[in-house]
Amino acid sequence: MIRKIFSLTLLLFVSAYGWSQHSICGMSTSDQHEMTEMFSHAGEGGQFLANRGDKIYIPVKFHLVADDNGKGRVGYSTILNQLDKLNADYAKHNFTFYLKDNYNFNHINSTAAYNTPRDNEDFLSTKKDPKAVNVFVVNNIGDSQAGIGIVLGYYSPSNDFVVMMAGEAVKLSNTLSHEIGHFFNLRHTFYGWESSPYDENEHGNPCVLTFAPGTNIQVEKMDKSNCNTAADQLCDTPPDYNFGITINNCVFGKIILDKNLDTIKTMKDNQMSYFSECPSYQFTENQETRMRTNFNNSLRSYIRSSYVPVTDTLPATSVITLPKAGTKVDVYNNVYFEWVDQGASYYLLEIKNSNEYYYYFVTGNSKEVLDLLPNKLYVWSVRAFHDGFTGTTSPQTNFRTGNLMTDTDDETLAQNIKVFPNPVKKGQSLFINLTVSSNNAYKIELIDATGKSVLQRQQEVVAGENNILLPTADLAAGMYLVTISGNDGVVSKKLIIE
Repeated sequence: MIRKIFSLTLLLFVSAYGWSQHSICGMSTSDQHEMTEMFSHAGEGGQFLANRGDKIYIPVKFHLVADDNGKGRVGYSTILNQLDKLNADYAKHNFTFYLKDNYNFNHINSTAAYNTPRDNEDFLSTKKDPKAVNVFVVNNIGDSQAGIGIVLGYYSPSNDFVVMMAGEAVKLSNTLSHEIGHFFNLRHTFYGWESSPYDENEHGNPCVLTFAPGTNIQVEKMDKSNCNTAADQLCDTPPDYNFGITINNCVFGKIILDKNLDTIKTMKDNQMSYFSECPSYQFTENQETRMRTNFNNSLRSYIRSSYVPVTDTLPATSVITLPKAGTKVDVYNNVYFEWVDQGASYYLLEIKNSNEYYYYFVTGNSKEVLDLLPNKLYVWSVRAFHDGFTGTTSPQTNFRTGNLMTDTDDETLAQNIKVFPNPVKKGQSLFINLTVSSNNAYKIELIDATGKSVLQRQQEVVAGENNILLPTADLAAGMYLVTISGNDGVVSKKLIIE
């Protein structure tokens, strides 16, 4: 089945609150406390010894949210790119995320959830997959955190799902990787400083606070003397008083002293920090251990299974065969698409023009026949992927449809013409059976999928039944149109030569 949707360009406007532009995760200090308490009460106390060498396979269900009219939904290639980014960010730690139910993304049409998911979490909870990490991709989170910044994504502890803005998937930021870290019970490296980031004028330098502003969370010291009880309670993530919220370009040149007068050397490129625009981000060994421990917790049994996704590497780009770039296809229905088989589990075929977006998921095949509109310029692409490997690209090429419709140009004439066998094997004779009421002359033409005429014949026929033989030995395998035209009409019939 072909489904058609319309895309929406997403623009993200970020405001400044007295300093540089910045964006944040929607996990407040209290949210992270709730998250941690939930798993502590279920027996996660760090006693489980996680085997760092074991591969972990994690099913992800993407829920693509649009408005009430189905508009604005994020594109499928964007989601495949996002999954590839997620796997790249976690590859060092042997975490592999895969598409739950292969390419069956869940579609949700709800303007309310699209723009204000925080206010509609009960509704989103009804859409969750019970056997996957659920990620809802929306237009806007719809809130800001205590005037600190624009929220790009968050993990909801009470509903156990992740929400992210579609614009972040388009940009391939580390937003989803950060929120998945929260899903697996990681706190911010600056835990406690969410609502009141460090300000030298307010908090002093050296910072002599014992607790983060307005909390009972210990301020972490550089000498690791309280690293097990302060901030995120991990000793290989150095102190961070939410320094990154005021800084762009991953540059931190300030000298800030802690209570012991030690210079704080923070970890700018940690996935759970707020430093922006770093070339890459990483998790520490202790963070990995905590995530593995969380994965093996009884509350996470719903995402554990014996299933192993297909993670075989595919060629970096797909190779398009037909229609070729810049060609015109005489027909507009039964348009033949073909590409080189790369041994992929699935192919995402996308066809677009200025107003339309058609997509088709193809399994176990490298060709498809689709109905389009006449006299339109289209751009099309095909992308190979597995459920556990989506790291390919899909080069785009353009073509134009014509104004011919196969099989139905002249219904009366079409009823009196039969083309067989169809498909026909290369080298086998093709028969055209033509029944007419009077003597006549017809032009018979074979047109390949690029629109090129490869065979033409003028044929005299007599009243009654006529059998016309056409050779195929000199014709390449592929999709053709057999066009039969006379003074009583024109008929085009699709033909496949194998």
